[in-house]
Amino acid sequence: MRLKLPDDVARLELKLEGPQTNMQSINLIEHASRRDKAGWRTFRVPLTEFNTIDLARLVILGLWNPSDRAGAFVSGEVVVDDIHFE
Repeated sequence: MRLKLPDDVARLELKLEGPQTNMQSINLIEHASRRDKAGWRTFRVPLTEFNTIDLARLVILGLWNPSDRAGAFVSGEVVVDDIHFE
């Protein structure tokens, strides 16, 4: 996926959830490329990172809790583009 987000975001939770609140999350920022000239960053997350959830029963994909290096919430716009699974 590609995202535009505030510069000071150091942690952004990518959460996948199945039935009965079976969920798993990772820090999406750990999977980021550098920004391109237009400000977009590409994120490539191996689905093997989500090894405790049945991906065949996935019901929710979400981005949660943008925070800075100190753990403080970062307010701002997050723009999402080009989500796909390979």
